[in-house]
Parts: sequence; structure tokens; C-alpha cells
Amino acid sequence: NDASCQSSAHQQYELQYWSYTHHDEKKPIVRPKYATLKQELLHNEHCALTEKQYYELIKTSVALQSSHGLVAKQIGRMNAMAQIEAGTFITLNHILAVKIYTDF
Repeated sequence: NDASCQSSAHQQYELQYWSYTHHDEKKPIVRPKYATLKQELLHNEHCALTEKQYYELIKTSVALQSSHGLVAKQIGRMNAMAQIEAGTFITLNHILAVKIYTDF
């Protein structure tokens, strides 16, 4: 019914990619399926990129990385959880992740 759909649609879920299970502190909850981000982008079953799309994505991401001095801010314990120290420059993989999320 509409009421149950509406209430479930408004529930909030938090994905904790850097958290660990309470049973084994060495095993992350989200495990990589591919060895590299490139392999995942080109071979995933949901929305694989073509080689041309991938290299265009790399080209624009490298341009963004070199033209903007984006650095991590101090945001408390989240820096440690993400293993990113405040003041470090954004990595190409992080730019790629944002571009993939926003562009595809």
C-alpha cells in the first residue's frame, strides 16, 4: 500500500565503507570485487564504461586534479576512518569516484 511504501522510502541508511565487522576487526564490511578501479569501471555488470569513456574520464579528472588544489579538511574521527590526513591533496581515485557518481 502507499503508506508502507512512503514510510520505507523515508528511512535513512548509512553506508559505512570504512567500518569493520564486530566479529573480525581485520575484515572490512565492503570487500573489493575487482583488483583496480579501472577493472571495476570497465567490467562491472551494472554500468560498465567503454574504453573511450574511461580514458575521457581519466583525462578530465587529471585536469581537475592539476587545476584545483583540493585538500582534505579536518573532520574529526572521519579522517582516521577514511585514512586521509587533513591537508593532503585529493587523489585521482577520489576525483574519479566523484565524477563517476555525478556523470554516469
